[in-house]
Amino acid sequence: MLIQIKNRFTAAVIFEGEYESLRLCVLEAVKARAYLADANLAGADLARADLTDAYLARANLADANLAGANLAGAYLTGAYLTGADLARANLAGAYLAGADLTGARNVPTDAQAEPAEPYERKPAHERYAERAARFRERNPEVPVVVALDAKLLTILDSGRGKLRMDQWHTCKTTHCRAGWAVTLAGDAGKALEDKHGSQRAGTLIYRASTGRVPHFFASDERALEDIREQAATQRVDG
Repeated sequence: MLIQIKNRFTAAVIFEGEYESLRLCVLEAVKARAYLADANLAGADLARADLTDAYLARANLADANLAGANLAGAYLTGAYLTGADLARANLAGAYLAGADLTGARNVPTDAQAEPAEPYERKPAHERYAERAARFRERNPEVPVVVALDAKLLTILDSGRGKLRMDQWHTCKTTHCRAGWAVTLAGDAGKALEDKHGSQRAGTLIYRASTGRVPHFFASDERALEDIREQAATQRVDG
């Protein structure tokens, strides 16, 4: 039967196909590296599911059964996990900043949305660098653009290229942020885009290169502001 994974806010279809259950649909979506941000997966039975590196930012996982699931490296920033069962779930390297764990059951003792106190928090750029390194280890096929934002800013400031956030690619020298990530990654970036689409390819390249995923639907002004902020922490050699 046709199973659809929908956006929890807009009801737009994120991923769909003929599957016997929502569980199988989710597993196939993760395997295909589908962009599952904002997905509505409330009540899903994902016990013992392999969700390694799944991109589930702001997803609704309320009352989902995640017992024994492998969520290593999963991106769960802002996810809604109220009532979810996390017994024996592997959350190693998972990103839980801003996640709502209120009422979640059997939460592993090492799973925290925020660091425990007392704790000397590393600078953001160091944390992102560590996340990028872990992601690259698990996904060696994803191309890396060293100092991605710094290189992009150099192009924009020199007038050799433009940023236009309402289109993935406008022309050879005008792209949105994800489009620029693909372009800067060269042939490997284009191959990744052909396989996964512009948004997913941009997400993967940014995660491998910087350890974070920027807002791909921000305004031109806000996107450029963030590019400048991130570029200030990145070094361009040569």
